[in-house]
Amino acid sequence: MDQDLVAAKLESLRRCVERIAGKTPPSSQDLAQAADLQDIIALNLQRAGAAYDTEVAVNADAAPVA
Repeated sequence: MDQDLVAAKLESLRRCVERIAGKTPPSSQDLAQAADLQDIIALNLQRAGAAYDTEVAVNADAAPVA
């Protein structure tokens, strides 16, 4: 896989994780009462998963590395 593409995907994952960490409240009760925070966290989990899924799909078609 192209190094620039790998770097871009890693940066995207880093931003998602950073956003999740920055928006996670101190308690599950706080999160349960904050619909906006739930949306932000869920969206960033989806984005992180999509970036990973794309990488796996691209690499699944690549020739095995010996």
